[in-house]
Amino acid sequence: MQPARPEKLTTAPKAFLLIAKTINQLIAFCLPLSAGTGIKITHSAENILIDASELAERTRNLENQILNTPFRIIPADGVAAVLIIPGDVENIVPEIGGTSIAAIPPPQLSVSSGPVYLECTMDAAGTLTAAEIKNAGSLPADTSTLRYRQIGTVSVSGTIVIVTTQTVRTSVSHKLCGGLSTWGTA
Repeated sequence: MQPARPEKLTTAPKAFLLIAKTINQLIAFCLPLSAGTGIKITHSAENILIDASELAERTRNLENQILNTPFRIIPADGVAAVLIIPGDVENIVPEIGGTSIAAIPPPQLSVSSGPVYLECTMDAAGTLTAAEIKNAGSLPADTSTLRYRQIGTVSVSGTIVIVTTQTVRTSVSHKLCGGLSTWGTA
């Protein structure tokens, strides 16, 4: 017996009742049930108990790992700006407008459509001395004292910011050899 196709719902209680009814139909159709990773099923004469709390916890842990990835770009609420999850470049935590991205509260970077990038200041010996996160219509070209690494791209319409690419997901390393920048993961 195939479950009936759900109707369009107008209220939350009606939705939950229909979900419960549909689950019961699926259970009746798919017996015997078997547990999987993170899911426990307990049968009794009257009930079948499905416990997915371990799966939910694993999902939350994975979600937290993804959400807290260094240099993750997060759109700010109600303004054309982003927040950046803290990371470092050669043990230097970048700044936005002179404030560390690890500050509490974190600084916001006003953005327009284009790349969000690291601007790294180098001394005469090629050692990184400062890092700042910026945004522009295009990624600037490297100079002898400034090196650039795109961390993502945003698209902006009014106060709506969409992160279209996220190219850096870890803290980064930088080496200068023969005038050429080499970027890696820290």
